[in-house]
Amino acid sequence: MFLMKVMRNTLLLFSLIIGVLCTACRFGTQTEYIAVYGDGKKIPTGIYVMYELSDALGSAMQKLREKDSTFYPHNLRSCFNCAIDGETMEELIEKIAKEKVTQYVGIITLFDELKLTLPTGKLEMLEQFAKIYDKKKMSLSENGVGKESYIACLEAKEKRAAIFDYYYGKDGKERPTKEEIGRYFEEKFFKVQTKIFYYGEQSAAQKAEVQKDAEAFRMRVTEEGFSKVLFSMEEESIKKEEKAKGTEPESGANIDSALSGEAKKPEEKVKETEANEEKLKNIEAASIEVLNEKQVINYYAESGRDEIKKLLPGETTLLDVKHHNMLVVLQKLPMTEEECEKREEEIIEEMKLEEFEKMLVELGNRQGIKFDEEIVKKFKSSKLKFKER
Repeated sequence: MFLMKVMRNTLLLFSLIIGVLCTACRFGTQTEYIAVYGDGKKIPTGIYVMYELSDALGSAMQKLREKDSTFYPHNLRSCFNCAIDGETMEELIEKIAKEKVTQYVGIITLFDELKLTLPTGKLEMLEQFAKIYDKKKMSLSENGVGKESYIACLEAKEKRAAIFDYYYGKDGKERPTKEEIGRYFEEKFFKVQTKIFYYGEQSAAQKAEVQKDAEAFRMRVTEEGFSKVLFSMEEESIKKEEKAKGTEPESGANIDSALSGEAKKPEEKVKETEANEEKLKNIEAASIEVLNEKQVINYYAESGRDEIKKLLPGETTLLDVKHHNMLVVLQKLPMTEEECEKREEEIIEEMKLEEFEKMLVELGNRQGIKFDEEIVKKFKSSKLKFKER
């Protein structure tokens, strides 16, 4: 499933989250315990550190982006005192890490209660991850993460996926109906075709020139169609290159005549038409995408999301995406039932993620989880050492 794959990849590459590599840090032994629950069960500190470095750090950075679309961290350490809804980023990281550990307790408790098992293939995969730990041992162990904690977090991700599937999978007890899935897809997903015009750190006059080009492109799109304009621009670019080399291509020209193969022998017409149809298909594959609402906000900020929502299929807009120093000509496209069906599992995970995580937190809290605040302070994110890329 899409989101579960993302979460697994997050843990596999936790040391590279938002471009940093966590290195040696004096955190003491790996046998410290950061929390207890149930009848005295203990949670190793390494599990907390894993969640702190992966999920918590990434989520906090995302929240910063959501509050300020122009935010882009040139130096991670400078972000720890940034304010997010009245709390510092460091405080938010701690809160999220504790919540993830609480979810961890909910996962392992519910997995056993439901009498679920992991398939052999998943267990074999975990054995391979143990070998990855051996390669990363120095940076992991010196940050208080032992092999057991590393594997426990990865195993919890697999158990989490199994529980989610139990409730919302193909035969899940609480799987949404086709109608509910369709409504959510219509409300929270957007199919768009885009062309980017970068203006970078240029002067106001230079940016104005870029904007002029973007507006001219948008006008052409309105008159000719998005894909046709992109096709024509690519043909024009090829002609310029050929002219510069002194070997101009054959004239022939716009996409309509190119696709119909006018003024050619029958066999040439077929070949040229097929070649241009393939080229058009590649252009559309590179410029059209279906995005969920969170992705739209991440790319174009909330203001961009609001602008896209106002559009009817076929309408275009010009977005100034300041945090990426670019203008985007965007056309909203109609979505099909087939596209919804193709993304059904992704849509369900998007629909149910918040509800699912809330259930895990409540279950973890019912186990009476208690954190050792002295150990939590010892592992504050600002005390980590980061090697900036």
